[in-house]
Formats: sequence, C-alpha cells, structure tokens
Amino acid sequence: MTANPLPVPRRRAAHPPNFSVMNPAYVDQLSVAQARMIVEVLRRGGVVWYMSDCGYALGADPRHPVGVAALDALLDHAGHPIPVTVADESLAALVVRFDDTVRLLTGKFWPGGLGLHTKASTRLGRLLARRLHAKGGVVVRVSRSAIERQISATARMPITSAALRVAGVLVTNTEMALAIAVRLHEERTPGLRTIFVRDLRRRVPLHEHSTMLSVIGGQVTTLRPGSVDLSDVQRTVASNHGVDWGDAT
Repeated sequence: MTANPLPVPRRRAAHPPNFSVMNPAYVDQLSVAQARMIVEVLRRGGVVWYMSDCGYALGADPRHPVGVAALDALLDHAGHPIPVTVADESLAALVVRFDDTVRLLTGKFWPGGLGLHTKASTRLGRLLARRLHAKGGVVVRVSRSAIERQISATARMPITSAALRVAGVLVTNTEMALAIAVRLHEERTPGLRTIFVRDLRRRVPLHEHSTMLSVIGGQVTTLRPGSVDLSDVQRTVASNHGVDWGDAT
C-alpha cells in the first residue's frame, strides 16, 4: 500500500464555525436521525465528507448550485467529470437510461468500483451533466460503502462522490482527511455548512481509484483505469453483440 505523503496531524481542540464531526452510530452505518441530518444539510447546499469504498470523498446534492460550486472550490477534478453515487439502480434511472450493455455491466460490477458514463435521459440528468462537467452524460455507480449508499437512499437521489487526493493519492487516513477538510473549509468555504463523517472501521480501503468507462452510442471506452480489471470488463462487453470496445484514453 502506498504511504500517505503527509504526516498525521495532531487533533484539533475545536472545529471552526459551520463545521461539525459526526461519529456514525454503528461501525459501518449511520442512525436514521444521522442520515436525515446529512440529507437536510445537502438539500440546503451544504456538503459532507465521508469514506467511500476508495477513500474519503466529498458529497453534495447535485441539484443545488451552491453545493456543486463548493465541489469546484474545494477539490481538483483533474479534468474528469464528477461522478454520482446511488443506492441502487432505481435511483440511477432518475438521471440515465440503461441499455443492454449497461445492464450487463451493472449486474456484474455493482456494487463496486465501476463508474459508468452514460447518456443523460431525463431533465434532471441533463442538468447534472452540465453541472458536473460530464459532457452530455452522467457518471454513476453503486458503491460498496454502506454509509455512502445509505445517504443516497435517505435522500432518494444521487449524491456526488468526489475523491479527496493529496499529490494524486487517495486519502484513507481519518485524521489526515479531517485536517485537510478543516483547512479547506476555513480557507475556501467558511460560511458553508459542512459535516465530516468519521470512518470507524479497522480496515481501510486501498488507495485505488474507481474505474470509469463511457458507454454511449454502442461503444465502450475507458475514461480512467482503476480498481476494476479492464480485461474482465471487456469479456463482459464481448458477450453483448454489436457493442465495440473503443480505444482507451
């Protein structure tokens, strides 16, 4: 496992205004009240830091322009579209339409580290495509993180899942992520309501990005390699006749 490039900071005595830390009621699950509190903050344009299945990520309600603007202010997306995470396929259907190829991929790789960029098929989907820099589509996936799925299920909406990176490395250390989140909050979004959800698990995920594929117009292309084996994806796609595997980018 790659070592984090920054030292673990000392714990702060207090947190700044509009910033709170939440300890989940269970090791890998929020209480109903906690999940509802987070969703209410998101609906008002606030943000939440949480541990995804790849590392700490920043969540916002993609319908709210203030929350989306905060993503752009707080994180560097490295030219990639901002993905959304959903609790299940029924919530993905709020923004995209699944064809046979997408269903094959979701059936095998969801929940998991495969994000699919597919054409926005609803008014909400087209709005998200513009706001999340996704070029006519939406990148969507179902995470292995129970808390991540719980937030989406409580909101009954997709939420953003923008990874926290330091020098290109995903951050999984809770104290480091907290220190970075506090610093970014103080410097860039001091007036924004922010919740940081601690990760209480003993085992943390690997520093590995999710795989991102574009599945549009009968062709599958690689937008970003990651934790899902591309050869396994290619075999799955090959079982659907009439679909081409494009050149990786």
